[in-house]
Amino acid sequence: QASNLHTCGVAQALVAALFDVWAERHGGDASAGFASHMDGVADFYKERRDVFIDAAERHLAGLADWSVPTAGMFCWMRLRGVDDSHALISAKARDAKVLLVPGQSFMPCGSASPYVRAAYSTASPEQIDEALRRLAALLRDAEGARSD
Repeated sequence: QASNLHTCGVAQALVAALFDVWAERHGGDASAGFASHMDGVADFYKERRDVFIDAAERHLAGLADWSVPTAGMFCWMRLRGVDDSHALISAKARDAKVLLVPGQSFMPCGSASPYVRAAYSTASPEQIDEALRRLAALLRDAEGARSD
């Protein structure tokens, strides 16, 4: 508490100015402006989520399982036939320019996990499609290596 008694005054001023702009655009109702902004953010993430799910269905059917997220900017996937996603993600996927977070990063004690977390908030639709195409190729290669 001694080192952080209040939030930065500059940040407070910026937020206050933003709420003033929202109030001006919404007949004096800053909360309506905030709600409108949040609706726009939710629409943006829903659009990106839909692009991601379409690409996952196109490239990863039979290779991974996932649920359609109802909010947020991440999709969790279980990689079929992969007991520990860490080796695949931290080496092969990284080298293929596919950035995912292995499930192990979120496990207590760092235990093995077949899950990965994918972010779809900053990638373009083309980048999402290409990343999931590359991930599918990596999973097929791993599947082939296991059957040899």
